[in-house]
Amino acid sequence: MRIKEDQLQFLIGSGIGAIFGEQGMRSFVEACDLKKRSTGGRFFQEGDPASGIFLILKGRVKLLRLTRDGRETILHIAEAPTLIAEAAIFMGKYPATAEAAEDSELLFLSKAAAFELIERNGKFARWFIGNMSLWLRRLVGRIEELTTSDAAARLSRYLIDLHEKSKPGISLSSPKVTLPVKKGELARLLNMQLPSLSRIFRKMQDEDLIEVVGKTIILKNIASLRRMTLPPLE
Repeated sequence: MRIKEDQLQFLIGSGIGAIFGEQGMRSFVEACDLKKRSTGGRFFQEGDPASGIFLILKGRVKLLRLTRDGRETILHIAEAPTLIAEAAIFMGKYPATAEAAEDSELLFLSKAAAFELIERNGKFARWFIGNMSLWLRRLVGRIEELTTSDAAARLSRYLIDLHEKSKPGISLSSPKVTLPVKKGELARLLNMQLPSLSRIFRKMQDEDLIEVVGKTIILKNIASLRRMTLPPLE
């Protein structure tokens, strides 16, 4: 299977590319199938047999689970070049649904091919296990966040995380972040209702912590936003 050369170079320069090297990365890509979905399309659904793993090549993917009352809960939004569903091949079924948050392209490696690669490539096996550990830490952190933080603290932490991931250069103006999802999806990700999210945004603006311009959020007082994420003093 062939992909665009710039996409291949993107993978070669990523963490998985550092493991395989250029030729090994080319061989990995050749062993994969390319899966494309438009926004809202699903790569797999919760409960489907886990037939393989996916490496995000382009776009962003929402990982969802259904609550008992049928509501969708967003567990995470993954971006390229993230590996997803690695734990699922040991579980037998996909524990969540993977839905394209925007037009996305993923490389699919079958379960048999993934197991063979794990067995014969120690570096890949360690990287693979490291990815599963990262997902475990992320989920534990999310559980802790949802059970110990109030809604404003969760939003503050999300905005700060966006800022830190963007690695902005030195600027005399206030830093800006762009919401990668619609506000309704952000509310679900932060486990709150949209009206509550809107109220918190308004309150933060009234307190001159942020300025909201569409999907762009100007962080006017990062120090105060950080303090909001801290647990209350006993």
